[in-house]
Amino acid sequence: MSDHHHAETPDTAGTPDTAGTPEPPATAAANARGDEGVPTRVMMYTLAADPGQVTPIAEFTYDPARGGVEFTELDVRWSRPAQRLYSHGISTPGRDHAITAADGRAFMRALLVPARTSMYGFLDKSDQPN
Repeated sequence: MSDHHHAETPDTAGTPDTAGTPEPPATAAANARGDEGVPTRVMMYTLAADPGQVTPIAEFTYDPARGGVEFTELDVRWSRPAQRLYSHGISTPGRDHAITAADGRAFMRALLVPARTSMYGFLDKSDQPN
């Protein structure tokens, strides 16, 4: 069972229009990976479903063209924490408010910041096909 959600973000506000300007090869390669190194596909997994096995529970995808993050539920039994992150954001030290899916790039980066948990983890799958 799969459930998709999308959050629109204002990531392109204030970006100059560079249509028709060729990109240097390094920039083109970075953009192909996803907005200059920003993860474009992050899988959340659990180790609790089947001890010793990585069980994918959700996927977060970022589309630089839209600036939004999409959430896909992969395992309904274990995905509640992933849904909570998508809906309420990620709390980080030194910030007054959570980083939400509406924050686009910052949200995708925050998913990959190591956290103190032994039941859940995140993998950057940006360079792997769906």
